[in-house]
Amino acid sequence: MKKFTKLCIASLMTLAFSLTGCTDHKNPDEGYLNDEQVYEIIENFDTDVNYTSYDIEGEMNYFGRDDSYAYTEVYEKDVSFVPSPDKYALTTKSFYLNLPLHLTKENWTCEEVDENKLPLNTLYRIKANIIRVGDVLCKCYFYSNNDGGLIIKTFAENKALRINVPEEYAECHAKWNITLEYDNHGYLVKEEFATINSFKDPDTKSVYGTATYSYK
Repeated sequence: MKKFTKLCIASLMTLAFSLTGCTDHKNPDEGYLNDEQVYEIIENFDTDVNYTSYDIEGEMNYFGRDDSYAYTEVYEKDVSFVPSPDKYALTTKSFYLNLPLHLTKENWTCEEVDENKLPLNTLYRIKANIIRVGDVLCKCYFYSNNDGGLIIKTFAENKALRINVPEEYAECHAKWNITLEYDNHGYLVKEEFATINSFKDPDTKSVYGTATYSYK
C-alpha cells in the first residue's frame, strides 16, 4: 500500500488539533482492568470454534469525501482468512486498522519478533496501532463485556492513526476515541474510531468509521 500523504496534510490543516502529547486525555470510563484481569479473560476464551471466513459491514467518513479514497460504505461476504493462534500475522488483520482478528493466550504473549525486531504478540500490535507506545502516558484501557469477551478503548489519544483506504492508506494525526470489541472466543467483532469532535463538527472536519464482523 502507498501512503496517501495528501490526506494526512489535509487532516492536520483541517482538524487543527494540538500536538501536546497524551497529558490532556479525557478521563477513561470507570471499571477498566489490570493486566492480570485482562490475561485471565483471554486465558478463559472458549476455543472450541475455528472460523476461516467472515462477513463484514462497515462505513467511514473521511472529511466528507465520497470518492475512490474513502470507504463510505462497505459490505463483503465470505472474506477468507487464515487463523494465526500463535502470533500476529497480516493474514488475520482487521479491515480498517490492521488489528488482530483473533486473540489467544499464546499470541497475546508471543516472544517472537519480525524482521524489524518488533514484537509479534497481539498485545503489542493492538497498542502499536491505536496508541503511541513510546510515550508512557499514552494508554489503552481494557474492560470486560460481561459475556466473557474483551473491550479495548482509547480516550482522546493523540495519534497518527493509520486507516486503510482503497489500494492505499491514510495517516491522520488527530485525537481519537477508539473502541474494539472481542467476543468470548477471542474474535474481533467490532472496530470503531472517531476524531474527538465527530458527530458535533460537520463531516468535512471529522473522520470516523466502524466495522462489524460475523464469523463462520
